[in-house]
Amino acid sequence: MTDNEYCYAVDTLVRICLDEAFSFLSNPECLGKWSLGCFNTSLDENRGVCVGYSLFSGKSTEVRIVPDTDNFRILFLLEHEGNWIPRITIELKNGGQFGYETGSTIITMSAWRTAWMEDRDWNRLKKCHDVEIILIKEQLERTG
Repeated sequence: MTDNEYCYAVDTLVRICLDEAFSFLSNPECLGKWSLGCFNTSLDENRGVCVGYSLFSGKSTEVRIVPDTDNFRILFLLEHEGNWIPRITIELKNGGQFGYETGSTIITMSAWRTAWMEDRDWNRLKKCHDVEIILIKEQLERTG
């Protein structure tokens, strides 16, 4: 067993309030601005699915975004063989509660590895999340 074999998490602190950060991260149109695996998303309203394109393969990716407003958590479900799997989770915490600047937010993005995921793909996903958390921070703080 190696570190981060089944779950990988990245985090950041942003100078944006919790509600604004949650609104941005749960917005299907914003997903396509920071997700390297689901770029240029559009919403298929009939199916409630975001469709974007991988910057690596160019293939389309379908994602269901499930916001949990009570807990400031967002599930990103990806389809596999007819099942929607909660592969990515973003959780937000009020930074002020932890002694950080009032109006700041701690963002944690976690990814779970599936049994069918090749090592190469898992390692690429981890590197992508390292970059995506930076993109999220920069975009939130630039617009906020």
